[in-house]
Amino acid sequence: MELIWVVFAPFALCCIAVIMRLTSNMSERFNSFYDPIDLAQSWSDLMETLTIRQQITLQHNRSHNVFTPMLVLGWAPDDYNIFAKIMELSLHKLKLIELRSYTECSEMKAALQNEFLFAGICFDQGQFEKKYIFIGDFLDKDEQVPPHINYSILYPSELRMFKSTYIGDNWKTIHHDDPKMSIMRRLNDDSIDGHCAYVREGFAFIQMAITETYLLIMSRSNIPKIVLRRFPVNGRIIDPQMSRINHSIPILLIFGFMFPSQVLVCQVVQEKQRQIRLFLINMNIGNVIHFVCWFCKGLVYMLITSILIMGVVKNSAVALRVVTVLWIITYLPFFVIYNNREKIAATITYISCAFPNTVLALICQSLLEREMFSGKQWVDQGYALSHVPERIRVYQGIYIFMITTVLYSAISIYMDVWHTGETAGRRRKQVSAPTHSGDFTYQDREDSFLPQGPQPVGVKATKIYEVEPSHRRFKIKIKKLCKRYANNTRGALNSFTWNIYENEVTVLMGHNGCGKTTLLKILAGLVEPTRGVVMVSDFNIQTERHDASLQLGLALNDDLLSPDLTVNDQIRFICMVKGISWSDSSEEIDLYTQMLQLTNVRHTKIKNLTAKERSLLNICCAFAGGSPIILIDDIHSDLDLITQNLICNLINEEKFKRTILLVSNSTALASHLADRLAIMSNGELKCTGSKPFLRNMYGHGFRLTCIKGKDFDLSELQNLLSKYLPNLTVESDIGNKITYVLETKYEDKYPNLFDDLEDEMVNLDIISFRIRDTSLDEIFFRFGSEDGDLSGEPAMLLDDLKVVFEDSDNVGRAKGGKLTKMRMLALLQTRLILNKRQIPMKIIHAFAILIAAICTFSSLIFFGKDYQLVPMSYNLTQIRNIDAFVEMMSNSLDVLEMQEFFIELLFWYDGHVKILKTMVNSDFHLLLQTDFNRVVNYRYIFGASLDTDIITVWYNNIPLHAVPYGLNLVHNVVARRFFNDEASIDVTLEPLPFQANVNALPQTPFSLGTMMAINFSFIFSNLWMSVAISSIMDHHFKKQQYLTGMGLTVYSFCMFVFDFIRVVLLTLMIVVVVSFYINPRHDVHLYCWIFVAHVFNGFSVVTLSYLLGVLPIHPNSAFIAISSFNALGIIMFVITVSDYLVDMNGVFQLLPQYTFAEVIFKLVFLYEYDWLCRDSNINFLSTVVEKCNILPNCCTAYNYWSGDFGVVVDVIMMVVAVVVPLVIFLVIEYYTLMRCKCQTVPMTSKRKQNPSESRIDRQAPLRVDESVLAERNLVENLKDNERSNYAAIFQGIGKSYGKKIVIIRFDLIIPHAECIGLMGYNNCGKTTIAKMIIGDIQSSYGRMWIGGYSTQKERSKCYPLLGYCSQHESLPRDFTPYQLLIIQSMMHGVSKKLATPICEGLSHLLGFQSCYHQLLKLCTTGQIRRIGFALAILGDPMLVCVDGPPGGIDPNGKRTLFSLTSYMQSRGCSFLYSNLSALDCERLCQRAPILYDGKLWTIGSQRERYRRGYELEVRFKRKANADISTARSTWDRINKFPVSPHNKLILFVQMKFPEAILQQQHDNAMVYYIPRNSISFAEIFQIIRKDAFELNIEDFYITRNIIGGMHSHLFDTTIFRDMK
Repeated sequence: MELIWVVFAPFALCCIAVIMRLTSNMSERFNSFYDPIDLAQSWSDLMETLTIRQQITLQHNRSHNVFTPMLVLGWAPDDYNIFAKIMELSLHKLKLIELRSYTECSEMKAALQNEFLFAGICFDQGQFEKKYIFIGDFLDKDEQVPPHINYSILYPSELRMFKSTYIGDNWKTIHHDDPKMSIMRRLNDDSIDGHCAYVREGFAFIQMAITETYLLIMSRSNIPKIVLRRFPVNGRIIDPQMSRINHSIPILLIFGFMFPSQVLVCQVVQEKQRQIRLFLINMNIGNVIHFVCWFCKGLVYMLITSILIMGVVKNSAVALRVVTVLWIITYLPFFVIYNNREKIAATITYISCAFPNTVLALICQSLLEREMFSGKQWVDQGYALSHVPERIRVYQGIYIFMITTVLYSAISIYMDVWHTGETAGRRRKQVSAPTHSGDFTYQDREDSFLPQGPQPVGVKATKIYEVEPSHRRFKIKIKKLCKRYANNTRGALNSFTWNIYENEVTVLMGHNGCGKTTLLKILAGLVEPTRGVVMVSDFNIQTERHDASLQLGLALNDDLLSPDLTVNDQIRFICMVKGISWSDSSEEIDLYTQMLQLTNVRHTKIKNLTAKERSLLNICCAFAGGSPIILIDDIHSDLDLITQNLICNLINEEKFKRTILLVSNSTALASHLADRLAIMSNGELKCTGSKPFLRNMYGHGFRLTCIKGKDFDLSELQNLLSKYLPNLTVESDIGNKITYVLETKYEDKYPNLFDDLEDEMVNLDIISFRIRDTSLDEIFFRFGSEDGDLSGEPAMLLDDLKVVFEDSDNVGRAKGGKLTKMRMLALLQTRLILNKRQIPMKIIHAFAILIAAICTFSSLIFFGKDYQLVPMSYNLTQIRNIDAFVEMMSNSLDVLEMQEFFIELLFWYDGHVKILKTMVNSDFHLLLQTDFNRVVNYRYIFGASLDTDIITVWYNNIPLHAVPYGLNLVHNVVARRFFNDEASIDVTLEPLPFQANVNALPQTPFSLGTMMAINFSFIFSNLWMSVAISSIMDHHFKKQQYLTGMGLTVYSFCMFVFDFIRVVLLTLMIVVVVSFYINPRHDVHLYCWIFVAHVFNGFSVVTLSYLLGVLPIHPNSAFIAISSFNALGIIMFVITVSDYLVDMNGVFQLLPQYTFAEVIFKLVFLYEYDWLCRDSNINFLSTVVEKCNILPNCCTAYNYWSGDFGVVVDVIMMVVAVVVPLVIFLVIEYYTLMRCKCQTVPMTSKRKQNPSESRIDRQAPLRVDESVLAERNLVENLKDNERSNYAAIFQGIGKSYGKKIVIIRFDLIIPHAECIGLMGYNNCGKTTIAKMIIGDIQSSYGRMWIGGYSTQKERSKCYPLLGYCSQHESLPRDFTPYQLLIIQSMMHGVSKKLATPICEGLSHLLGFQSCYHQLLKLCTTGQIRRIGFALAILGDPMLVCVDGPPGGIDPNGKRTLFSLTSYMQSRGCSFLYSNLSALDCERLCQRAPILYDGKLWTIGSQRERYRRGYELEVRFKRKANADISTARSTWDRINKFPVSPHNKLILFVQMKFPEAILQQQHDNAMVYYIPRNSISFAEIFQIIRKDAFELNIEDFYITRNIIGGMHSHLFDTTIFRDMK
């Protein structure tokens, strides 16, 4: 669907224009031929009209004005008799008007302005004498007169005749092309004298009268008669939409290409965020290849220019907003050029060519103009006035696109190379690459290996490393590696030196944030080190990155996966990148998908996989391709036992031919897999070596762990143990477990101790106990702590936190109005922080607003405020690239000479003349319907048909001033033929300053209202989206805010108020800019309505963003969806509305942007008409003279609110556009957050339809046990008043998605202060249950109570009682932990003063103080999970659902987490964990319910989980001991030499423990069950301890009373059955 939308978006939008065109009624126009203009009749009509106006004016006691002048023609200077003679003779033609002479032109000009004369003639004295002799009407032949005459005709700037125009229109001498009427409208206009009314206003008649009188005087003979005639217009089908499509097609194409651009930018930037590009660059697939692929994809999407954004921006959300704003900004210059074509300098035009969208719009405009003229037959020539810069042709546009493509591509590639450091990878640095492993030894360390005795826990250990054997080969060598992300931060790696052996599994451990992932990324070539050397298979990772990267298989995180690929495609892609053939890659796919059980999802897209499946796919991709080195990050921390066993089996099979570096904080996994172990802290390597070496060096004593019952007495146990072990050390006392350190020097007392402990188990209420040797946990606590030595510190930190909590309890929390105020302040602070983090976007927004304002008010820059018309001289120097034609109607000498003068005049002005060959005595060439007629209107400006007695001046009606230009040219031709061959006549129109208030806003193709409507819709519709996108992005964190008890009303109100403030501030900026533009004609009502329109427009987008924010949609997709919706409104406005109020179409008012643009358009037009009608003369003309039949219609009150063109309906629609999404948003929020829709359908009716349950029911060992039935019965029998005695009650909870059932009848009671460990495999429904509890997911049936409140009826009361820590924490990345915790505390009603020590205490206790003031996006996964846990327990919730931790948290952090859990239990909090291991459940949980296939199979109390007997777990060393010294009598009884450690142990156990039963057998471990009555705990310990070395035992565990029943069966037998 994405590809279909992307490819067909431009086509789909252009179909809008097609539909509009098809639904229009097109009429056919026949060939139009125009008669010669009767100038005398036009003059008579003008005089008659003005006479009538004078009479009406006198009747109403009004004086003359610019629209009702005195019928007097002034002229000056009057002291030249030749000028007097011209005016005297001209008066014979200029009838019905009187002459008035003036001495100076300035005097006449003042009279014109003050006395409102009709017009004035100002002659240029030049070289004329004041007195000449005339004989009759002719100049005496002896008089010598200069052959040049120049004169100006002075007219008021305002036109007096209003046909096809409006009151206040002017001569437009600052334009050569009509800025208001489109070319088609001018072409189809039936007016015969041009839109600018040179004939109707009398200018042409005066020009002909004066010039021809002058020629008559000078030539002393009669001259040919000159007539005006308009070009004929060919017949065609008239498309009423053509004028709108002229500027609509560009915007359709621009928006059509914008959506694919948005999608492409998101895809590419997301690919960068996933770091797959860095991986491919390391595999020698460089930025140029990437760019070519993206470019080809862009061509498929019909894009070019968005590639630049991809190279600069690294965040997909920012990139999407930036490309949208820039895409629009690069189109806005088109409006400046289109609106001010005659004022645009060449420099601006050239600069605009750097914006492809502007170039595309100009090309479309040129093409559509050709279609207007040419009809169906396209010709590669377009009409362009000589003064206008040449239209951009298609081939020119192609050149521009090619140049900009190359330019942008070069910038993009350079930015990519610069960002990714590809040049650094290719460049040979001056690094001394070591030649042998000796260069990487640890001889230069001050802390080289020295044997040390056991050290007590708590002493800061010295760095000690196992001696490296000289015969072993290193696969990875690291020396003095350093990495610092910023100058003011602690280094992630500090002089890190380490060697990794070949064909071994090395496990790297360390606290969260110590630099493990950074180290792996440096090894993988994804991060550049600050300094240091890394050798991978003898290749330097900095200078030989490609060769080094080919050695690596990476399983880091989901960033190296492509979401749109299938599992097969992803693995094949990795294989082929590494050079594996297609057939071999197919074998790799089959092998690893089978080993990791991914065969059923091989054809599933990665984005549809579960987290478990994505983790397994990462492992597959690492091993696929035969890489000799495998790097695996801690991606398996959230996997269940089955999945972890799959990975372990794969690693064990592959380790003999590969070097595997595994990052993990699971000591159990490290103990199971590691051949060699390393622990780092704060970027430094603390210890490294094999497990036996580390145990021997740092292990001391044994660990005795006791499982406490409810009545456990610690003092009695202490007394018992102290009898045998003085100075006993308690290593930990958390939850149900207490662990003691047993010193080896008292080992001889162990048997008696164990015997007494067994005997006193019942009295001491000890459920179970076990003995073990020093584990990796103890070693990690010594070296892996963040501050080096934290063994005793958690207890002290916890004590400090208790004090802070007690102080908070004493003060209490805010309630009522004070609590509401604190929550509102916290929410406003949240929004403020988000905005502060978006400063770059704010700068871009400000830049966009500035560009929009400049483009909107560009006419003010070019024309100035209260512009005045300039004089226009009608000589040929004002026109360049003139195209004209001439034809001879006779073969006389006079005609031939006039043709030569015609051509000569145009030649000197670089004109092009086409000579039409016409037969003598035939009709005019233009009347013969030849092919010439088809092109004449869009190529030629004027022409002449020359005859002996009459000259016809042809003119084009499209340009404004063709009439006087054509007349003046022919007059010059006649003057040169009949007077002097060097004669010249220049006529100038000199408009007087405006006297009516009609010149405030310059006339442009797009009026101010249209420009404001389009540009502000463009910018602000996308600006509001960018502002509101943060509301969508923090949707998931909103749940944490609701869990504080904050109501929907408070949340919505604060969000609304903050956005309102932002919208208002930006709107005020626009109002201020508008006020500067229209100063001094201020209108407060206009400002208010513009303010209201912008506010409603902003909130229509903001509320729509709110609505999409609550829907399950990606923020980027929501942004594109809103952008598309807004674009549709703008497009419909541009298509349907040209420049007239009557063009409005109410059908499209359902689109908010259309309505907004319509309101702005109306407001500006109403403002202009209202100000025009405030002029008394215009008002009188409109109401009295013209009888309200012309614009502006001053009979109508131009009210912004009501009236024919009022905005009342539009405002109502805008209110609807705001209210409807807001109401839907509130309803959805209330439904999802405050209600719980559950059906109380009997479970049997649901379950009978589920075939999978029938399969489960047939498995007899997995049937529901009695504990579940008892719990179900207890839930059903609870009374209403008893439910408040429990933290949570779940009755018959179920969840299904369509036909897929996820949870089947979940019944459970959680008492106060109890910890429940919900156990089960991945995808069994644990996370679903947690989300149903907090309301993220609605249960399909069943009921829940939290603290006695029903979630179905009283959800708002349930929220404050809940805390939630998500598995995949989606906290806002632009906050610091400090800010989040403080805000969350304020939400709970804790003042900032009290919240600060609480939050600081939690940060120190949970171990994220190092990132306490850093942005969350800079924190590691483990740190984020700790922060999420801190957020969950803030506010002392009654029930805390912990879905993620302790997965991904280091052992020290896990211990702290459990200590804090126990403390919170003491405060009355209950916990529901969903990611605890069996040992963790044993420590924390009184009960551990088990989910299997969505069904609760067993619950079991603490005692019910254990059965009598012993469990012996033995773990073997990786290699057998060479020295076998077992007693000869023992081997004689065995009667054979053991082949393997497993067989040896089996024979040994058969001899020593004949009743023992083998429970499990692994590659390096075996587990036996020994019946209770067959032997004692002490005897088992002594026997195993004695022969541990000979049996090649590395570690052993002996447990009294082991976990059994359903727990043992499900988590042991089922694992192996499913694996098989």
